[in-house]
Amino acid sequence: MKKRLWLVMLVMALAFGMMVIGCDNGTGTGDLDPALIGTWECCCGGDSYVFDRNGTFGIFENNVRFSYGTWTTSGGILTLQGSFEGMTRTVVFSYTIVGGFLTLDYGDGYIQTFTRRQ
Repeated sequence: MKKRLWLVMLVMALAFGMMVIGCDNGTGTGDLDPALIGTWECCCGGDSYVFDRNGTFGIFENNVRFSYGTWTTSGGILTLQGSFEGMTRTVVFSYTIVGGFLTLDYGDGYIQTFTRRQ
């Protein structure tokens, strides 16, 4: 009985360990969508988002950075944490990338579309 209990505990520990390791998307960061890495320019002009491989971002308006911090993704949700126009906040969007276009849905009816800068 004791051996069986230890075996069950070992299997559960291994399953948990594989679940944690399985969350890595191959970039070594675990929670950054590699498809977002790069510079995205708003289709309406002016704004651009830069997502770096190291998990940092910058938001620029007419080439002037006004927001910066760190970013993560999980299941189509993009989370930005940092300074937004001088205020420390966390901002969450849903996002999709289709055919070179990034769409950010702010959840309040406002949707913004960006194209990848070449």
